[in-house]
Amino acid sequence: MDDRAGVRPLTQFTRNVEDVLSELKESRQPMTLTVDGKPELVVIDVQAWHDLIDRLEREAATSGISRGLADAEAGRLDDLDSVFARVSTGRA
Repeated sequence: MDDRAGVRPLTQFTRNVEDVLSELKESRQPMTLTVDGKPELVVIDVQAWHDLIDRLEREAATSGISRGLADAEAGRLDDLDSVFARVSTGRA
């Protein structure tokens, strides 16, 4: 991922906060802030952040469902009584 267009010195950010915030909201892309030319921080619009978190949560859920389906297809299933027995004895 080439994000050089979204790289700014921290000093530019602090001097032009309103302009940079407008740019962040419009682009909805993360911006890397540098100190002495080295990446130090990443800032992102709050809605883009929420969208990212939502996407990660969906991907995690989809992955878990896929693993469960694969286990079922491979016959790696337990009946409910054995699951409750393990949980009640702390062997879950």
